[in-house]
Amino acid sequence: LLNLTVLMLGKNALNGSIPSQLGQLKNVEILSLRENMISGTIPPELGNLSNLKELDLSHTDVTGTVPSQMERLIVLEYLDLE
Repeated sequence: LLNLTVLMLGKNALNGSIPSQLGQLKNVEILSLRENMISGTIPPELGNLSNLKELDLSHTDVTGTVPSQMERLIVLEYLDLE
């Protein structure tokens, strides 16, 4: 999975929190967890995704603030937290 660049898991009835281990997928450019029953906060480890261009957490039950570690995502072009 280390070479994975796109991970789209939208509309899969996923529940629970966002796994902090996703922050180990260094090559991911697009991460979509939209329209799932995900709850909890955004793990700060997502700030390690230095190649991330798109992050879609829309239509989930994610709460809290955006972690300061997300400031490291300098190539991020699209963020949806609706």
